[in-house]
Amino acid sequence: MISVLIVDDEVHCAEGVRCSTDWESLGVDQVFTAYSMKQAIRVLEEHEIEIVLTDVEMPKGSGLDLLEWIRDHGRKPVTILLTSYAQFNYAKQAIELGVLDYLLKPIEQQKLYDVFQKAVEQIHRARETREIHRRMEYWTAAEKDRLRTFWRRVLEREIDADSRVIREQAAKEHLVFHENYLCMPVLFRIHKGDSQGNWLNRTEELKDELKKTVFQDWNQVVPAYREDRLLAIVEKAEGMEEYRRTLLENCSRFIKNCREELGIVFSCYVGEFREPGELAVQYELLEKADGNNVAERSGVYGMENADTRLPYVRPDIEGWMRLLARREYDKAMEEIEHDLRVMIHERRIDRGVLHQLCHDFTQAFYGFLEDKGFLAHQLLEDETAVTLYQYRGRTVEDFLKWSRSVIEKARNSLEESESQESVVSRTKRYIDSHLGEELNRNTLAGQAYMSADYLSRIFQQEMGMKLSEYITRARMEKAAKLLEETDLTVGEIADQVGYANLAYFTKVFRERNHTTPAQYRSDLRKGRK
Repeated sequence: MISVLIVDDEVHCAEGVRCSTDWESLGVDQVFTAYSMKQAIRVLEEHEIEIVLTDVEMPKGSGLDLLEWIRDHGRKPVTILLTSYAQFNYAKQAIELGVLDYLLKPIEQQKLYDVFQKAVEQIHRARETREIHRRMEYWTAAEKDRLRTFWRRVLEREIDADSRVIREQAAKEHLVFHENYLCMPVLFRIHKGDSQGNWLNRTEELKDELKKTVFQDWNQVVPAYREDRLLAIVEKAEGMEEYRRTLLENCSRFIKNCREELGIVFSCYVGEFREPGELAVQYELLEKADGNNVAERSGVYGMENADTRLPYVRPDIEGWMRLLARREYDKAMEEIEHDLRVMIHERRIDRGVLHQLCHDFTQAFYGFLEDKGFLAHQLLEDETAVTLYQYRGRTVEDFLKWSRSVIEKARNSLEESESQESVVSRTKRYIDSHLGEELNRNTLAGQAYMSADYLSRIFQQEMGMKLSEYITRARMEKAAKLLEETDLTVGEIADQVGYANLAYFTKVFRERNHTTPAQYRSDLRKGRK
């Protein structure tokens, strides 16, 4: 389907061209006419026009103005100019605007037909070129998909880790596989917690950025994406050392651009050019290097730290605990952060060291809480605390987040518990509002985030009675009030104040009031008469 637009302010000229041309033999399906630049623009905006024949001299916008508009708006029809004057400046502008032909009025019908035919042939050639490119792109994409699947099988060791076997298998699968090329893996680790949005929805942007800043020849790169990884496999036969040095610099720029422009935070791990059979081992080493990197973000690294195991030198955890014991909570956190920064600066921390530090700090901190009469699992059982605990050994920053959180919780609870009246008052309120439930030392201690012994001790100091005595007194006072103010049966009242056994309720009530519950109610009512 080909569409033509004829533009001429002389209506009879435009209609004459439209009616006198054998459009069917040219393969033209639609012909539009316009009598001004404004009308022509409207047609161009509403339809896909592939050939434009326009007069030059028109009021309110010449044909050259129209062609400039077409160019500025990204449209690319084949254009032909008509004019009554053979002026050099017209011809010059026409050439600059990429006009197919420049015709003088009046024009012979056959010559105009020939120019239209040339325009149609140019359109067909352009279509064929676009189709070839489309097929090439499709073939290239399909080939890369097959190659990507092939490399995945190599990495997962579905194909024997032998270079000869790998090359033979590639040949069997008719893959483009260069016989003399070596392979280098480049692993980009996405830090999802520090990145904005779902980066998997932006793989095209990332691919464009990789092509622009990292890889000198994108055709030699096979990218693969997964949840928090982007792996590129580079093939090369010569100039490998220079290529790798340049690539390390380019990766730093890529990481910076992604962080600043896309809000995606990467770390990058670069392997070396080696035989295809070593690719799986290299990839495993890069992942180990990433696993060992618990201290840094947004850097470019090699495989040198993959298998190293640093010795654990215990920091001054006891000093941190002494600061906490002296209520210097902020100072304790400053010391923890300072000691961790020193360990990072001196490169004395990896995943193994961090895990050991987590265990030692956790043990010491829980001991500190126990000394203060608190139970750690009750103090730190909310969802946020559990999540921070689970991730505390992942990176140094995660460890510091957890440390800040637990120290802040400890500070708040200790400051609150230092006022015995506050803890006792809160315990009394809980008892008074839960008389119908099971009440014991452990339940009440859990509400106060402290040990049962510690709560019992401060409660007796404040109230002059044991917790159990207070609970019994509160239940009996509530029972007496219900006997006086309601018509509930004795059994219903016993249940409301926490006694499932009616006989036992009656026994306790008689011991405190020297009469049974039924007699107590009867005496009250007789006294009112």
